[in-house]
Amino acid sequence: MSISTPELWYIQKLALTKQLSKQVLETLTQEARLERWGHAAVLEQQRKLDQVYMVLSGHVKVVSSAVSGGSWKLAPGDLFGPLKELDTSVDDPQMFLQAVDPVTLAVLPRERFESLVLPHVSKVSFATTRLPRPRVMSNSSVSLPLGSLLYTPPVVRLAKSLICWAEERKSLRDDSSQVVLPISPNAQTLSRAMGLDKSSMEQPLRAFLTRELILPAQKKIIVPDLEPLQRAAQGHSLF
Repeated sequence: MSISTPELWYIQKLALTKQLSKQVLETLTQEARLERWGHAAVLEQQRKLDQVYMVLSGHVKVVSSAVSGGSWKLAPGDLFGPLKELDTSVDDPQMFLQAVDPVTLAVLPRERFESLVLPHVSKVSFATTRLPRPRVMSNSSVSLPLGSLLYTPPVVRLAKSLICWAEERKSLRDDSSQVVLPISPNAQTLSRAMGLDKSSMEQPLRAFLTRELILPAQKKIIVPDLEPLQRAAQGHSLF
């Protein structure tokens, strides 16, 4: 029987093991509590809210029966953690973590992780999607700092990311209350930019579009008003 798990936050394709210097990685590994799991093992889920879990080696599969097509992998340098404490009295196997191959995890308190990692990685914004600026600044790009993605479920991460991009655009062109973002309003594009699997982005994106927090245009997203997005970013429910 699989072990039940709390809802997770996670960041894919981050590759921290490549972004951090050898010295920082050594310090992180020395201070962390290391967990090692064999091939196909289901990872124990009694995890604490104040800890960050980083994949040092191997691959972890996240399996969710609650999400359509809900199965995705975390690779070395990726991060995850619980969004709430696990109620061990309830057997809810909707989501669990499984080692695809032998896995080593580094477990650190949040505060220590942030002091070790964010000063280095926050300077290199995490993003795989670039938003073109006006021609006068065509050599620049907009991306997402790692700090804004940590500890967030998909709906909050989407809101925070859209706000970040919209505020950047408004600072360049403050001639309209609405903001046009040159990024396609589809789950695959947005999830890739935010370190999420596509299946995790589909429901939040659908809710934003249905409630007109954002409006779709051809290969663009229109943000009519930042205030509703700011409420979503604070965790107010849309569902």
